[in-house]
Amino acid sequence: MEKQLTKAEIASAKSLAKTLRVTRRSILFFIRTLLLIVLVVFLCIAAFLTTARLSNTYILVNEGMALRAASMLHGGDDPDLAVYFTGDCVRNDAALRTQSTTKFADFTVTDYEYDLTIDRLHVFPWQTDLYADVIEQITAIKGSASAESGVTEVPTWTPIRYRLHLEQLDARWYICSIELIELNPTLPDANTPDPNQSPLPMITPTPEPTPIAIHVS
Repeated sequence: MEKQLTKAEIASAKSLAKTLRVTRRSILFFIRTLLLIVLVVFLCIAAFLTTARLSNTYILVNEGMALRAASMLHGGDDPDLAVYFTGDCVRNDAALRTQSTTKFADFTVTDYEYDLTIDRLHVFPWQTDLYADVIEQITAIKGSASAESGVTEVPTWTPIRYRLHLEQLDARWYICSIELIELNPTLPDANTPDPNQSPLPMITPTPEPTPIAIHVS
């Protein structure tokens, strides 16, 4: 015959089961809380790294390419290019810079307007091949030609789409390669009206007199 449990044994078993349930729930709550904290910390770190990398890339690309354009139009290699570009990039980019400025060889550029549009960024922390696609435009170029050239009109700059590859060296980011993607690409619409653009011709409306009926009694 099966042994009948006493009331004390039944109460003890119920108490033990209740304790196990509470312990299990406490352990599960602790594990869920710990996982949630780890997830929040991970998301905060990922957001910080992503934001820092995006802002660093934006500053690096804009300031570096603007300095590159200035060195091309004014002639010579600016030593400050080493702040934004690796040495190999500056050397390998020499032929591309010369090609872009060949038609300005007889001019001394005094003023211009520079515009760089970042078309695409591929710089998130989980990506290994980091690059930025940009469109470079230089407008309103002013300058004087040499007497021997016999040319007076400053040539226009051809917009270019580049892919700028990035590399981290000694805890700093640099542009390590400049790849020409497309000459004279389709330009994005301007966010604000261009003050240098000629206004579109418009027809001035001519007011027409409205006839007035006069009744003579």
